[in-house]
Formats: sequence, structure tokens, C-alpha cells
Amino acid sequence: MSQENDRQLPDGWQWVKLGDVCEIINGYAFKSSQFTTDGVPVIKMGNISKDFALKINLNQQSYIAKNIANLYQDFYIYPNDLLITLTDMSPSGEYLGTVAIYNLAKPALLNQRVGKFINLDQEILDNNFLYYTLRSKDFRLFVETRSIPIEYPQNSPKSFAQ
Repeated sequence: MSQENDRQLPDGWQWVKLGDVCEIINGYAFKSSQFTTDGVPVIKMGNISKDFALKINLNQQSYIAKNIANLYQDFYIYPNDLLITLTDMSPSGEYLGTVAIYNLAKPALLNQRVGKFINLDQEILDNNFLYYTLRSKDFRLFVETRSIPIEYPQNSPKSFAQ
């Protein structure tokens, strides 16, 4: 067994930095004037709950018209994509670094200050394992110690890669 930080790993496993096995891309800063009541849904920080679930009310969701959404292919999210909040606007700071799995059948767009994990090698990293690891108390502490203390706590995608 290998050991790091007083934690034992099974044989064949190794400690790696998150940035060695995945990337995090940030969403796009859509203008509120682009939002419509129909089209491609836009996933915002408020859609990710502190209980690690995606909360979407399609009747109250922001959308981008399909013809405009096609201009933002780099910011599309698909079923089973793993998302993370990069800013926390709550007084308690409990939402920063909260993760959720995108579970709608159709694609959506990623809004600014929400990140999407890109698994670089699914042979090495299982997405479900990553999801549950990012829900752990250890990761929550990691997020808190790396947040930038400005008006609203936030992290950059690079701060998670360390």
C-alpha cells in the first residue's frame, strides 16, 4: 500500500493532483439580454444545491436561443457531466466548490462561475469516484483554504488542479 498524508491506498493506486487527471473549464458570461424563455437551458450557480444535486425548474430556467447557443459550442454540457460552483454568494460560504452531475437528457450551456470537469483519462479516473471524492469533507476543507477572500468567496479552475 502507498501512503500520503497518513492515508493508505490500495495496491496499484497512486496519489495524483486533480489537474493531472482532469481539467476544469469555466462557463461563459452570458449577457442577461441574451436570455429567453425557450431554447438551450443555461446552468447557473443557483442550479447547484448544497446537497450536491442539480436543481432545475424548466419553467423558471434561463435559456439562450438555439441559433445563438450554437455560437458557444465550447460551453455546452451534456448528460453526466460533473459541474462545480466557483463562487459562493451565500453568507455562510457553504456553496463554494459544491458539485453536481448534469442529469437532463438534452444539452445545456455553462454559465460563468460554474465549472465543468473534463476527465483526461477514463481508464485512470472514474467519474463517479471523482464525484464522491469531491463531496468529501477533505475536499470541502481544501476548497475553503484556497478560496480568494473578496466580497464573495471564489476559486479559479486552476486552484483545484493543485
